[in-house]
Amino acid sequence: MDELFLGGFNDFQLMRRFLFWSLCFCLLFPVGLSSCDGSDSAAVIFGGTTGKLTWTLTEDGVLTITGEGPMPDYRDGGTSETPPWYPHVNRISSLTIGEGVTRIGDYAFMLCSFVTKVVIPESVTSMGDWAFWHCQSLKRITFPDRMVRFGEWAFYENESLQSVCIPEGVTTIPSSAFARCHNLTCVIMPGSLQTICGGAFSQCHKLTDVTIPDGVTVIETGAFPSCKRHDPTRVFNAIIQLSEANGNEVNIVSSNENFSDVTGHFVPCYLPDGKSFSDLSVKEILTAIFHL
Repeated sequence: MDELFLGGFNDFQLMRRFLFWSLCFCLLFPVGLSSCDGSDSAAVIFGGTTGKLTWTLTEDGVLTITGEGPMPDYRDGGTSETPPWYPHVNRISSLTIGEGVTRIGDYAFMLCSFVTKVVIPESVTSMGDWAFWHCQSLKRITFPDRMVRFGEWAFYENESLQSVCIPEGVTTIPSSAFARCHNLTCVIMPGSLQTICGGAFSQCHKLTDVTIPDGVTVIETGAFPSCKRHDPTRVFNAIIQLSEANGNEVNIVSSNENFSDVTGHFVPCYLPDGKSFSDLSVKEILTAIFHL
């Protein structure tokens, strides 16, 4: 007899049964699809839609958002309007936003504490308030060249963030945008910048390298509080250059009581008796402008 029988089945029958049950296993347990189709990509464990966009979270912790148009605005935890991936934030280690997405919504990636990498495409031109709140493992982020606006508190409590290069086209650093980024040491500001809002760099204790562009005309009170390590000479020179470039008409908001203590006057900031910034001491400038 040429056929080999094992328990009543020949080789051909055994092979058919093996293939049948293998297919059933792949259909019943999709986690195994990556090995069944020969692909090395990680399997999708969660996903869905948000607005007109699609999102997936793979088993290796990569959250990917694709589609055309803006991301919706969300709300903070505990409401029905949180991001759909919010229940899985402790699984997320990397964020990839696909080309075609034009805006990052309010609270989009709040409390993604384990994220170490973020990819933002050139199609994104703005991000909302609290967008990356408490992403405390993120050390650096690269903005697309077309980015012109990011929201208030956008990077609040990003405690590992070390350096930021704000793209040309941004005119305002919003309130508390980088507050409590305790390890932030370097900020590169664009020539397009005009306003630094209150609390923008609050409690950035290690910030030592910041140059204020000549185009800045408004520095709100408390923009740099608690940045105790500023080099007074560097800051002094930046203010002198700024004031000269703008004809000594740098605006200090009327709520800045520290500035009124020094000059007795508000906007514009040149003094009635003819004094300019160059007549003020370094200590007076730091007190007036940086609320130190």
